[in-house]
Amino acid sequence: MINKFFFPVKIFLGSIWVKFLCWLIKTIKMNTGDPLRYVGIKFCPECNNMLYPQEDKERRKLQFACRHCDFRQDDDSNCIYVNKLIQDVDELRHIVPEIYQDPTLPTTEEHPCPVCGNQQSVFFHAQTRKAEDEMRLYYACKNPECCHRWCE
Repeated sequence: MINKFFFPVKIFLGSIWVKFLCWLIKTIKMNTGDPLRYVGIKFCPECNNMLYPQEDKERRKLQFACRHCDFRQDDDSNCIYVNKLIQDVDELRHIVPEIYQDPTLPTTEEHPCPVCGNQQSVFFHAQTRKAEDEMRLYYACKNPECCHRWCE
């Protein structure tokens, strides 16, 4: 009986640890002045063409330069690209916890819940937020006390 209980607790504590580390990194970056922000595309104020990142080798500083005119703009941050690894968690948040009650969704016993170990789960396909990404298969635990959602 202890072995059946230990595995879900280990996964649960692992997910809490990951959430804590993400919060800690975010807090440290916000307190050190390196804001977590969308980098976006920058445009030249003179000719309205896109600015491209370059390094000013003399000053060792990041700057954005226009390829059509001689405009250059120094950038305060050192970030030119943001890769959001937390996006999957955000996508799972939009799935209604009571989705396991939907009678139109198929049920499977081949993918047990990683949190509570329940053998039954419902699954469905959904496209991610980015149009270029492929569709994902989402699962939801049929245990009413668990309601865990995950994707593969």
